[in-house]
Amino acid sequence: MMHSGPVASISACTSTSTENDPTGLAIQLTANADDILFVQTRTHAWLPALRSEETDSRHVAFVQLDGMEIALWRDDLGALNAWENRCPHRGTRLTIGANTGVELVCRYHGWKFASGTGVCTAIPAHPGRPAPRAARVLTYACSEKYGLIWVRVGGAGDELSIPQLQGRAATTLRSVAFSAPAAAVADALRREAATAIIHQPRAAGSARVILLVVPQDEASSVVHGIIDTELRSHERMPALRAVNDRLKRVRSSVEP
Repeated sequence: MMHSGPVASISACTSTSTENDPTGLAIQLTANADDILFVQTRTHAWLPALRSEETDSRHVAFVQLDGMEIALWRDDLGALNAWENRCPHRGTRLTIGANTGVELVCRYHGWKFASGTGVCTAIPAHPGRPAPRAARVLTYACSEKYGLIWVRVGGAGDELSIPQLQGRAATTLRSVAFSAPAAAVADALRREAATAIIHQPRAAGSARVILLVVPQDEASSVVHGIIDTELRSHERMPALRAVNDRLKRVRSSVEP
């Protein structure tokens, strides 16, 4: 995934030391001008939807990407499905349906749609009769990378890639929702960084934070956070707090 236009600096620049930690761990979170990515359908084919760990077994997740409602679910073989959140029969939201592990069942009239293809496999009101060929859900390509699930909403030709993370392990942080447009959130992050950060060379052993700002609709957005290293269990909470505190400060400045 490539970003367009210049992006200003942001850094967590928060050293989280553990005085009582026998390993003497001190995490420094840093970032630079390329580490805020404003991700939108006009410039990217792939949009990050949610963390991989949020696709629980037999769950159907509701995701909103740039005004589009998506039903995101994983079958019992681990295959991901990203579908338009609309049953082709009466338009009922599929996210209130049931994930059987091999298909999704609409809650309204019980129509069943196969994992992978979105093709209707059964209509309870007409047992024994094949479903119409046109009865299928609109599906989107999806991929799992950097600890996130990505949905292809644009055309071909845009590679799913974050250059800062190429060849590196990644740790995803809790995503933070904003009741503000994505552009405003990205601008606020840049302003906060420009006024609050003392720039310094990246220290040995420090971890880079990548922030992905994604529009949900015209008035709301979500920020996904990725750290470019695999944190140990006792490192995760201090790192999460450092990034979360910064995002909360920005959120208070942009939300009405």
